[in-house]
Amino acid sequence: MGRSARALSVGLVKAPVVLPSNNDDGDSGIPADITEELRAAAPNMGRDMIALSTTAMPVQVSMTPQEEMQTHVHLEAALKASDPDMQKASQAGPNGTQRVAKELIPVHHRWVLHPHGKVRLRWDVVCIVLIFYNAFVVPFQVTFETNMPESANEAIIDIVLDTFFAIDIVSNFFTAVEIKNKVHFTRRVIACDYLKSWFFVDVVSSFPFSAVVSDADPVLSKALKLFRLLRLLRLFRMLRILNRLQHALLIRSTISSLFRYCLTVLFISHWFACIFFWVSFQDSTYSDPPVNTWLKSKNLLDTSVWDQYVAALYWAIMTLATVGYGDIAGVSPNERCFSIFAMFAGAGIFAYGITNIVSLVSSLTAHETAFREKMDEINEYMAARDLPRHLRDEIRDFFQNAHKSKENDLQQEQELLNELSAMLRSKIALAINDHFLWKFPFFKGSDPNFILDLALSMRMICFAPFEDVCVEGELGHEMFFVFRGAVEVIKDGEQITVLGENQYFGEMAILNRDCKRMATVRTLCFCELRMLSRLDHIKRVQDVLVAKIKNMHAILDRMPVVEARAAGPSAAATTTNIAA
Repeated sequence: MGRSARALSVGLVKAPVVLPSNNDDGDSGIPADITEELRAAAPNMGRDMIALSTTAMPVQVSMTPQEEMQTHVHLEAALKASDPDMQKASQAGPNGTQRVAKELIPVHHRWVLHPHGKVRLRWDVVCIVLIFYNAFVVPFQVTFETNMPESANEAIIDIVLDTFFAIDIVSNFFTAVEIKNKVHFTRRVIACDYLKSWFFVDVVSSFPFSAVVSDADPVLSKALKLFRLLRLLRLFRMLRILNRLQHALLIRSTISSLFRYCLTVLFISHWFACIFFWVSFQDSTYSDPPVNTWLKSKNLLDTSVWDQYVAALYWAIMTLATVGYGDIAGVSPNERCFSIFAMFAGAGIFAYGITNIVSLVSSLTAHETAFREKMDEINEYMAARDLPRHLRDEIRDFFQNAHKSKENDLQQEQELLNELSAMLRSKIALAINDHFLWKFPFFKGSDPNFILDLALSMRMICFAPFEDVCVEGELGHEMFFVFRGAVEVIKDGEQITVLGENQYFGEMAILNRDCKRMATVRTLCFCELRMLSRLDHIKRVQDVLVAKIKNMHAILDRMPVVEARAAGPSAAATTTNIAA
């Protein structure tokens, strides 16, 4: 906790703690004897007294890494205890427990990778890069370099790629699989699933045909390049990898669909360019009698490979875009037949783009469209009510800032959370709010279920600049945690301190009944605060306070015995006799 937060605690927490009376209706939880004894012993008990741990030592605001780890372990245990499936496993018999646990809990075997783990993710990224290389280079080599001998560098690259993808085949036997929404780590299940699905395709796409066939029959060296096209089967592997990457990197489905469409158009354009050149080259070189082709008509037959590829790609993109033919068109019958096929493919791609890509782009901006419609309704309302100009500007600024925060759609968030299980809702609440709760010393060492209740009940609330969050002298029932922005604390018209992100104020409101605010807290900019209400958890807060007080009494009762033992055996015997 920073210096400003400590200053706030000094400025705001000097009032005596007013514990709820045992006679109050509905808000009682502390036994009368403990309450009266506490009032008599510490009438002006402040925050440090309330924040006593079970060892009667002042609680530190920050926790050590070991304490944080232990705390999250307890919270995880509480989450598992609240999950119905885990309770079902724990309530089963000796044999039933093992059977149910095996069904519910994935057993991690040694040397088996998780399909969405970091190691597999990095390996998949490398696979994607190499598959892209194959998808572009292999068709180019087969079509544009038909009569060129394979260079030493190309042979080395082919060996490296074949070796890498062979290792990838082996790694698939050591990667867990998802079957019916369950992750299976058993090697037998993994092997059966892989052998029944993509094993044959992966083996064919990674088999080194060049090395095997070239050594057996050198006459087929030219035809061997056609076997390289089998490496394009690795594109099926890319589809599986993209699905895993989308899951691991939390990529939106609309962005993923748009990326796949663009990738498909890019690949098809490149492949059609290669095929169109290859058809024309075969007709120009090997046809008998010779026929006229677009390569001959454009005098590109003896030019550089780069000029030939650019011309072929120009034709492919123009055909797929359905914009008609320009200066390059099919001349020979084979070229025209392939052009007809390319026209049908281009019409299908264009139709898919019109019907789906437009909707995908619209869905990407759906949030902005909804916000603009909302602002139009607000402007119409303000005009109908004839609100002052400055008030209209303040309202617009508030909604603009709330929209930029991307956390203002509480209704949509609540609908999303309602669809999740109780355990997932608890985990989300902890992930968002638990680091705020541990900033408050009073909650340290509390029951994990109590922390879960608090995390689930914390609400987000937005404030415009220079707006009063709480006013000095008014009754308070909530404490606040600063999530984004900054607030100033004002006492008797003077600024005491400024609080920033991850700091809190108003904590006495949840510890005392009828507590009045001892200072005014005002926002300095647009702020997002997490609010915790005392009315929602008064009984649980009282239970925590009672437990801490009882532990403190137990320790104080044992102090004479501990001191006597430290003084010596005779003193310990005397203390024992007195106690008897």
